[in-house]
Amino acid sequence: MSNFPVVRVERVDVRNESASKIDVWARIKNDSDRQVKVVSWEYLGNMRNESHTLNPGNTVDVMLYSGAPKNYPDQMYIRYEAEHDGGRHYFLARHQAKFDERYNNDTKWYRPSDWMEFQRVDRGN
Repeated sequence: MSNFPVVRVERVDVRNESASKIDVWARIKNDSDRQVKVVSWEYLGNMRNESHTLNPGNTVDVMLYSGAPKNYPDQMYIRYEAEHDGGRHYFLARHQAKFDERYNNDTKWYRPSDWMEFQRVDRGN
């Protein structure tokens, strides 16, 4: 599938930040002209399989992670499903993440500060 739908992470928010926990949320927007389904994502070792259908122009907020990250894998993956040539097709968007170090009572943990999409991969039917 050479013609990926235009779906993007519009922004990433850290909510409910405390000394021991953060909740990381992403707003995903469908900028394509067809319906797209957000199928799953993986971030900071947390994989979630949830289904969110996005019509053209719609957005959805998804919780990517909740906890106190002790390491910082620098990639996040989102798997999408879209109709193509009369069938269902899957693609994967990889994102590069940047983190700020934080300390709580000499315990180091990480807070996401920025990221960008860097690759889309065709995952077939």
